[in-house]
Amino acid sequence: MVRPSASPASKAVALAFAQAVSRAVPASLSHLFIPRKGRLSLYDALRDCIPAAARSAEQTFGGYGVREVEFNKVLEHNGFTKIRDRCILPDDVEATDFSRSSSARYFFSNRRWRNPDDPHELQELRQAWLKLRQLACRLGADVSLEALEQCCRERYGAWAEMTVNWEQGAASGVPEGEDGEEGREGQGAGGEREGEDGGGDRS
Repeated sequence: MVRPSASPASKAVALAFAQAVSRAVPASLSHLFIPRKGRLSLYDALRDCIPAAARSAEQTFGGYGVREVEFNKVLEHNGFTKIRDRCILPDDVEATDFSRSSSARYFFSNRRWRNPDDPHELQELRQAWLKLRQLACRLGADVSLEALEQCCRERYGAWAEMTVNWEQGAASGVPEGEDGEEGREGQGAGGEREGEDGGGDRS
């Protein structure tokens, strides 16, 4: 059975949300990334903040939210760069449970969570929230600025701790890959390898 695609309104909200709560960083900061799966992923935050934009069993025809697969592909097609990492993780990083896969982990590179405790980034978040709120209204959802700030604050703190642990592990001599291969492999927009998304969409 062909699974229905997310509605255009849900995809628009999903993209606006990801752009609001995350921030692109220069290529020189390639060690900064956001997981594509798990509790520090953008999709997990979307489900918490705007449930109407994410797929659920209760949704009816014509109002489908995005699945995790669709969400990540929408971001890839709009400037979010996908990479794969197969390095052995430090124990402290593994405990954050940001990926269900032990053999290959996928991230959005050169991207970090926005920090609402920084005045400049808080202003950026507020500007992005104005657009997001208008789009979310089409789904019958109300997104408060306070909820968006809290979403970013909680995840930025956990993300910053994870990144520090990751870098400490690398500095301690953690291998960067398996069998002599590089630990991280870049992906072009929309590129897929090794079935990260479980067979892809039919849309």
